[in-house]
Amino acid sequence: TAVILDEIHHAGDQATWGAALRGAFGAARYRIALSGTPFRSDGTAIPFVTYRDGLSVADFSYDYAAALRDGVCRALVFPLHGGEAEWTSRDGEAMQASFDTGLARRHESERLRTALTQPNWVGDVLQKAHLRLLGVRASGQRDAGGLVAAMNQEHAHFIAALMQRRIGVNPAIVVSDFEDASRRITAFGRSRDPWIVAVHMVSEGVDIPRLRVGVFATNVVTEMYFRQFCGRFVRTLGLANEREAYVFGADDYRIRALAARITVDVR
Repeated sequence: TAVILDEIHHAGDQATWGAALRGAFGAARYRIALSGTPFRSDGTAIPFVTYRDGLSVADFSYDYAAALRDGVCRALVFPLHGGEAEWTSRDGEAMQASFDTGLARRHESERLRTALTQPNWVGDVLQKAHLRLLGVRASGQRDAGGLVAAMNQEHAHFIAALMQRRIGVNPAIVVSDFEDASRRITAFGRSRDPWIVAVHMVSEGVDIPRLRVGVFATNVVTEMYFRQFCGRFVRTLGLANEREAYVFGADDYRIRALAARITVDVR
């Protein structure tokens, strides 16, 4: 029997899924394990994957750089937005810091979360992203769309209201609590609507090729989540003038580092 396991990174070797997969398919003669992110955020091993010095070793790989060379993926550009935030820390201390300021780890997360909930800061980022989207549409892809990743359901509605005030757009909203979430995503993909705001709903497995501009407005800064978000914007449609896609975000050093790793492939 040949077994094909898609997105194998969802299974951890010591977790329930990993044990179940080994029990079910350990004796299979052929196994093809596929993943665009061949690592786990918790650092645990993935079933049926070979490791060397703690890193997964692929039998075959087709990476982002190769896809760019073949013209099947767009190059990602990362306009990151700096600024300053003021907040009260968990221990009651009044804080003020720009994204260039070095902070303790707990304060770094507080700074990012504060910026993502400040109407002026978020509004400026959304406005710049929308102007970029309008430029993409004017250059030929008239149905180009944008995606905002929000922190939670309340934050998604905050962003939607802010978009309505700042740029005059009433975006689609998709959160896991909506029973018709999948239908909303499908409907947006087939429409020419400019923006959709989502919470953990538009990641891997969701294919909306017309997406060209993203706003990473979440405080989840793991490499896996960031790469999955960026992956929503890279698929080409075979049109002229679609060589680039844009992901806007905070100039937080963690996001900057994640973006830099992808930029290396682009260069």
